[in-house]
Amino acid sequence: MTDQPEQTTNPTTDPAAVPGPVVNGENGDSGNTADSTTDPNLVAAGTPLPEGQPQPPSERISPLVFLAIEQALEFASEGSDAVAPFLLGYIDEEQKGMWKLPGADEDQMRSQIAQLEPRPEMAVSVFDARLEVEGQPHDAFVLEAFDNAEGVSATVIQLYSPADATGGAEAVGAPQLFSNGENLLRA
Repeated sequence: MTDQPEQTTNPTTDPAAVPGPVVNGENGDSGNTADSTTDPNLVAAGTPLPEGQPQPPSERISPLVFLAIEQALEFASEGSDAVAPFLLGYIDEEQKGMWKLPGADEDQMRSQIAQLEPRPEMAVSVFDARLEVEGQPHDAFVLEAFDNAEGVSATVIQLYSPADATGGAEAVGAPQLFSNGENLLRA
């Protein structure tokens, strides 16, 4: 694990309202990446959505996304006000890593991903944020999943309730697909 010095900048995550589930207009299927066997309305990870809709994380990177959510919840349960941005990288079975980047913004995180050597097969960056949902502020993790076998990255939002005197941080609802971006692992 590599720590960089604390910086005063905050993640530049767009604080716009988090969208509800992405909906396929033809059949009403949700764009969530959960296993479709648990809810017939959910689309399985890696299933292409109609043109113009954000594409969900690939099926092979979905476990790393959920691991990143679990790790972020663990960090949030340790009692700090905000979880420092971090990156999980998977090179192969023998080489996996986590890097904490306190104070990093999205551009700095993307730069770090692009500079990793050897280049990972998959990587997930995680930022702690406050997002407005239905007019109310909510704690959220913003995750960007990069799979070198995919053309784009996938940004996912996971709302959570922070740790309090009664227990640790907990996920609120299912992760929601937000957008796609440049896949830095393919550059």
